[in-house]
Amino acid sequence: MKRLVVVSGLCVALLLVIAAAGFAEGQQERIEAGEKHFEGINIVFFPGGPEGGTFASIVYNGARAAEHDLGVNVEYVWSDWLPDRMIAQFRDAVARRPDGIAVMGHPGVAAFGPLVDDARARGIIVTSQNTQLPEIEEKYKADGFGYVGQDLYASGRMLAEGAAQRAGVRSGDRAMVWGLLGQETRGLRTRGAVEALEDLGLTVDYIE
Repeated sequence: MKRLVVVSGLCVALLLVIAAAGFAEGQQERIEAGEKHFEGINIVFFPGGPEGGTFASIVYNGARAAEHDLGVNVEYVWSDWLPDRMIAQFRDAVARRPDGIAVMGHPGVAAFGPLVDDARARGIIVTSQNTQLPEIEEKYKADGFGYVGQDLYASGRMLAEGAAQRAGVRSGDRAMVWGLLGQETRGLRTRGAVEALEDLGLTVDYIE
């Protein structure tokens, strides 16, 4: 339920920014005509994984709830968690000129940076979920670029510390971490877990 609420909140936040940017002209007339508040606004939304996937379905259901409540038009793009595919799909989405795009940040700042610049130059509002894009957020937060999701590094540390406590490990023990250090920002959760275990005195065997 919490995930559903968070994803719905992302849609609401993006819509509010679009409205503030000038897309909400004539809203009072729509309301009086019995239309939903954000009818006529078009968003491309990335649930991240494959259609029907466990986590991606939670993200999708939250976005669908917001779509139903607010009347916005949403196109859903499925990426199978593949960063290269997300980038190609983002290019295609920009070419379709929606009002806003909600991405998964997995490809990272270097890959997304120039593409978000191009989207903003075309008047498209972009925001991120699940994986942070801090430099892009800092550059465009006044234009609606935000983030919905965990602090990845902090959540990785919390996970590792909790697991170590439950397992009763001690300094000098060994732990195995299977993660994503090779991915620019998505790997921050893995880094947090590895560093937390090392701070506890454990030897970490890492598998990418």
